[in-house]
Amino acid sequence: MRAQEFVTENKQATAREVLSYINRTHYEPLTPKLVAAVLAHPQWQLQQVPLQNLNIPDEEYDDVEQEPESDPYGRVMAVDAGHAGEVSQHIIDKSPIVIDSDRYIIDGNHRAWAAKYLLNRDYIQAWVPAEQLAELNYPDELNVSDALQQYFTRRGYQVAGEGRDQIAFESPRGTVVKVLGIGEQEREDIVKRYVKFFLQHQRNPYYPRIYNTGNFTVGDETYFVYEMEYLNYIADEEEVLEYIEDLMSAAARGPEAVSAYQQNRPLPRSLPEDEIQGLLQATYELEAAIGGQAPLDLSMIENIRRRDNGHIVIMDPYSL
Repeated sequence: MRAQEFVTENKQATAREVLSYINRTHYEPLTPKLVAAVLAHPQWQLQQVPLQNLNIPDEEYDDVEQEPESDPYGRVMAVDAGHAGEVSQHIIDKSPIVIDSDRYIIDGNHRAWAAKYLLNRDYIQAWVPAEQLAELNYPDELNVSDALQQYFTRRGYQVAGEGRDQIAFESPRGTVVKVLGIGEQEREDIVKRYVKFFLQHQRNPYYPRIYNTGNFTVGDETYFVYEMEYLNYIADEEEVLEYIEDLMSAAARGPEAVSAYQQNRPLPRSLPEDEIQGLLQATYELEAAIGGQAPLDLSMIENIRRRDNGHIVIMDPYSL
């Protein structure tokens, strides 16, 4: 199994393969309890999971009167905030955590803590016991109505994740359906604006393909829904991740900053120069059309994905 294949979302792996992966990323040998927790589940799958559903340790603190809480493996439920602060965004994106059937983190406590408290993310990639997938994203864990959840799950859709303003389902057709109407109206209006922009520019390969949009009603609730192509995370490409993240940070400061960055930073071999220039142009056009409504945030690599053919695509351009 090649490294790139191992971190592709929805990829299946055996317990032995997951154990081997942990041993490559873990600084110390796993305890027998942790090894047993992995081997207890023959099949694992890589998924985006809500951070709010995981048992993430708290920051270390000094309290001589209270014993720190321990997890089922005898580890103190506390992380070193200084160490977590050294965990970069691209490390989190290319090194999925591993969680057990009770949502405790077998490997990656600091990555999860940094993703939630330093990067303010809602989700993280994780290796999950295959039989646990439904429970980790179980509809009752989400902050949306049962009627909305059941409308889709009864039709064969699977919950793919939930944010502050959207819930996403993977459709039986292999597309992603996103539903708005569960958050603040101002942020939802921004999403509607960039979805409309994408629809108007479907020939631009740097914007996602949008198949359907519109309002629909479930019971006495009305939602806005849009269906888009499924896009892959950029994973296990450290040089590419760093380059795009820094390039997009420079783009936010203007063309002069981009020019200075490109003069001082060699382009990774796997990134065609014309594709990077196209990404920059698509970013400028998006900003010119709907900028000012919210801060453009493409330096978060989750907002830029790849098609199956490897082409880079802007997915969610704003940090809301």
